[in-house]
Amino acid sequence: GINVESVDIAHNNAAAQSVLDIQILDGEDGLQYVFDYAADRYEQETMTEFQNLFQNVVAAIVNNANTDGYDFGQLKKDLRVKESLMQKIKDVFAKKK
Repeated sequence: GINVESVDIAHNNAAAQSVLDIQILDGEDGLQYVFDYAADRYEQETMTEFQNLFQNVVAAIVNNANTDGYDFGQLKKDLRVKESLMQKIKDVFAKKK
């Protein structure tokens, strides 16, 4: 499989910044990503929860890219998510300050 790891979770306090920016970097050691989020909207715990979900989704997709018939239904089972993935993401981001 491909290594997927977090590089950084940063919070910003600038009102002009977007709510969430994600940078995905394809390096020699695999995929790396950086989250930059609006600290006035979300707690660190919320972003850590989203980071874990994001990392698990990306890792599952990358590691099953060559698996015939791998789809969102299987992804959902692999992640042990009962609701839809979009609902899970909405639930995470519903936790605002």
